[in-house]
Amino acid sequence: MLKHGAVVNLRDETGNTALHAVCLQDFPASNNDRVETARLLLEAGADLEARSRFDRTPLVLACTNPCLPLIQLLFNRGANLWATQAGVRSRRGSHRRAIQSPQIL
Repeated sequence: MLKHGAVVNLRDETGNTALHAVCLQDFPASNNDRVETARLLLEAGADLEARSRFDRTPLVLACTNPCLPLIQLLFNRGANLWATQAGVRSRRGSHRRAIQSPQIL
């Protein structure tokens, strides 16, 4: 679809992009498929820092549904480690803790 001009940053009713959906594990796929799909979306210009209506970035979502290779991909592509989800204290910084994992570093 990307080859045929699909809009890579199109948003759904909650403000999620396709990259959010991949990070949310909002579709049935293996972790390898999630990483490959995210890579293709990023190469096609997906916004790494897009925020949903709930103020979530793809990295925040990836860390709530842990897939270390996906988190590594987002981190290596420059995802903002300091982004937080506004109004959510219980999970604030969960992505920072995930990134500090020895497997990521």
